[in-house]
Amino acid sequence: RSRLLDILGVKYFIYKRSQVKNAKNIVWQDKSWQIIENKSVLPRVYSVNNFEIVKDNNKILEKLFSPSFNPKKNLILEEKPKISLSQNDNNPNLFIEKYGEQEVLIKTNSDSNHMLVISDNFYPGWKAFVDGKETKIYRANYTFRAVELPAGKHIVRFSYEPDSFKIGLAISIVSTITYIIIAINMKRLNKKNND
Repeated sequence: RSRLLDILGVKYFIYKRSQVKNAKNIVWQDKSWQIIENKSVLPRVYSVNNFEIVKDNNKILEKLFSPSFNPKKNLILEEKPKISLSQNDNNPNLFIEKYGEQEVLIKTNSDSNHMLVISDNFYPGWKAFVDGKETKIYRANYTFRAVELPAGKHIVRFSYEPDSFKIGLAISIVSTITYIIIAINMKRLNKKNND
């Protein structure tokens, strides 16, 4: 259970004081309740330079919850990235500049190639861009998103652009144009019949 909460980014736990004795990392408490900080939580955005390819969902989950798997240093992907990853442990500087429902902007600075992981759900309609150029989103650790992060300074943007929105917009435009054409023709017919 704690591995799942770490991976999902749960940073704080709320307990009744009677439930936890001699708690560590207390950030707030009163007579009945206490809030404890989870020190092993993964950040919203992080990078790794080691990965394993596992294609079966059950095996991914098995590996992910294995005590030997370290999600801070390793990543489970379903396909091999095109970028060759550095084997040094120098983590890049990552800064979330904007975090919204439909767009996430991350500034990065790295000495070497890494995989950037965002602990948001892998879901159709999301697109990723590195310095304005679209890049592939990999399904990582069963349910998260990852992109290749080359060495250097970059701006990584995740944008939610579902096809359903584009299809709906196209249908709305066609419907509006059709309505206008019908309304104009009806007005002409009425004018013709009145003459």
